[in-house]
Amino acid sequence: MDTGFHRSLLPISSVSLLGTCETRFMESIEGRQKVTKQMKVGKVMHERLAAPLPKISFEEVVEKIKSGGTGAVRELPVTDGKYKLIGRIDQLELLGSNGNGKNRGIITDDKYPKRPYTQMPMYQKLQLAAYAAAVGHSDKLSNICEVVGVRLIHREAVTHKIIGTFSIEGKELDNCEVHVETAAGTAWELYNKQKERSTGGSTWEVGNGSGAIAPPRLASDLKYFKLKLYRYLT
Repeated sequence: MDTGFHRSLLPISSVSLLGTCETRFMESIEGRQKVTKQMKVGKVMHERLAAPLPKISFEEVVEKIKSGGTGAVRELPVTDGKYKLIGRIDQLELLGSNGNGKNRGIITDDKYPKRPYTQMPMYQKLQLAAYAAAVGHSDKLSNICEVVGVRLIHREAVTHKIIGTFSIEGKELDNCEVHVETAAGTAWELYNKQKERSTGGSTWEVGNGSGAIAPPRLASDLKYFKLKLYRYLT
């Protein structure tokens, strides 16, 4: 994992943590995030879900999407050239051609939480919207794939049994994607401020427990960003 302050891309999974708090975001970026039992379980379960599928290269995935056919691919890497984000989609389900030269797709994220979700968590909406935006901003995928929906699948950890499914599509997905730009901008500003601090150019740290706070404008931006998330993503 890249834990130094020399990134050219930020992980989508880390940026989505801004939907919870900036401290967790910085811990993830700096490689200080605690690896929980649920995270370990999730990693193993994701590997099991992908195991039955044939191993194909990214170039083969591109050709599969171009063909306009149906099916699914797992663990698809995506790079958002516009917002400078990177991630890996659990599953992209292909629904077939939209009639305009693009294959319609639904992004799926599998989760194995301790407790059943009653609704899609805010940070998860942000993460899925960021994946959808990344496909739209990808040099390789934007001209051949149209993401028409995203969904979160809550699975039981031993059997993979689906306990609950939450979906976003249409205007609701568009509303979520609008906030990816704000989230990415906020994430990069936090990252760069922390980078300045690490080289002696700044004196504050997000959530360091010492009472230090972010500069007023950035603190205000974070508050405004979270208010917008709460309004539009809940």
